[in-house]
Amino acid sequence: MQAPTEFPPPPAGLRLVKAGSELVIEWRWFRARNLFVLLCGAPLIAFFVFWYSRPFPPGAWLFYVVPVVPLAIAAWGMYTALAGLVNTTTLRIANGWLSVHHAPLPWPRTWKLPSDRIRRFHIRSRIPTRGRPTPFAYEVQAEGEGLGRVKLLTDLHSLAQAEFIAWVVKHHLGIECDPDPAA
Repeated sequence: MQAPTEFPPPPAGLRLVKAGSELVIEWRWFRARNLFVLLCGAPLIAFFVFWYSRPFPPGAWLFYVVPVVPLAIAAWGMYTALAGLVNTTTLRIANGWLSVHHAPLPWPRTWKLPSDRIRRFHIRSRIPTRGRPTPFAYEVQAEGEGLGRVKLLTDLHSLAQAEFIAWVVKHHLGIECDPDPAA
């Protein structure tokens, strides 16, 4: 299969750059709901700073231990919200490797896979749970020899983004675009 020299324009939220044999797709994470989380979480963190700055009577270790779990949850929520505002995921195909990197804040699921071992891509949707009005999110998974299934990108905002990424990477790598029987 011959890789196309021109790709269609990417959907909103994606940026595509092709230079020679290198392909780069960038995805901004920004969602307005993260602003809400930051605004609600800031007073909670301020409360914990106030709580731990107070002197407690000797032997009152319970006052230090009990708030640790809520503090950890609040701190993680603030970090994920901040990452959701500023982070960008970069999928790069260059020199025989497909790599996925998140920046500027560190985030798990950074990958570097040999691109010649990838055989197919899958698109999965995340269904809201417990009746919450959470919008659907989509993920792109790669599968190949000795790789199993690897979640390359998660929490994509639209099906169009996920389909575009899978299609462009398949065509760039020269992978046949056959139907996915496991979908």
